[in-house]
Amino acid sequence: MTKESITQADIVTFTRGDCHILARKLHELTGWPIRALTGPDWSAHYFVVAPTGHPVDIEGVHTISDIEERWECSGLEEMNEEEMERWLGWGEEAKGWASPRAEQLAPHIIAEAERTLNLTGAVAVPSA
Repeated sequence: MTKESITQADIVTFTRGDCHILARKLHELTGWPIRALTGPDWSAHYFVVAPTGHPVDIEGVHTISDIEERWECSGLEEMNEEEMERWLGWGEEAKGWASPRAEQLAPHIIAEAERTLNLTGAVAVPSA
């Protein structure tokens, strides 16, 4: 899977409501911490932070300032399972097709982030 394999529908899904599902899968595979940018209107965007300090989400690797500007938020919050449950009512069930799609995309997003950031393999990408 390449960056071109991430569809516009994936970007919409994981930037407009299901970013927390993808962040959780990225965290499960890497152990990278989940963070959220929160806005004054209770809006939030969830992502993981690579060991280099770079945010990683469906759109790839970012800098903190770039992601703050993109999301027009500056309240960077560390999230753990308990906080995700409290804020999102996060249980084991994820909505719709987003959870299986997050499982498909996450290893490839991580592999691309590792290449971009010159990290050594935290995750093995299954062959197609």
